[in-house]
Amino acid sequence: MMTREQQQLVIDHLKIAKSLAAHRTNMNCPGLSFEDLYQEGCRLLCIAAMHYDGHTASFSTYANKVVVNGLHTYCSRMAKKDRVEIPVEDDALEFYMGMEQYSVNTNQLLEFRDLFRQTQQRYSGVAYWGVRALFLEAEGYSFQEVSRMLHIQSNLLGAMISRAKYKLRKDRQFISDIQN
Repeated sequence: MMTREQQQLVIDHLKIAKSLAAHRTNMNCPGLSFEDLYQEGCRLLCIAAMHYDGHTASFSTYANKVVVNGLHTYCSRMAKKDRVEIPVEDDALEFYMGMEQYSVNTNQLLEFRDLFRQTQQRYSGVAYWGVRALFLEAEGYSFQEVSRMLHIQSNLLGAMISRAKYKLRKDRQFISDIQN
């Protein structure tokens, strides 16, 4: 659920989603129309607004990065969707599956995003920030980018992630959600 302030951020910055969707339409995004990309860009803009803490950078800079990365991932995944399922290569997501290899489609990736958000809300302190960092890594940000975005030194962030993984291994609700 978005707050009024977050909703206003999205409304005030819709031009970011529009311009990046138009730019992506002219690039190699087979089978995706401007409307598809704009809709995804707006969804990503909402995610940016919900995760923006006001300290990272200006919202437009932060949102631009989130939407650019998200549209790139979206285009790549949609291009692969009809051919084969997309293998998850991210160590963070492989960890959650408890398997060596796991394959997900785009709908499952959206479910993972919701699962991370719900899971994060059950924790506080170090585990909360660790789960948030894992979520951002799963979204495609590098460890260094996550460290900068959260304003947490990399060695401390590594400890937070380790603590979050420890907690998640014992979280019956999380494990149940992953298996379903």
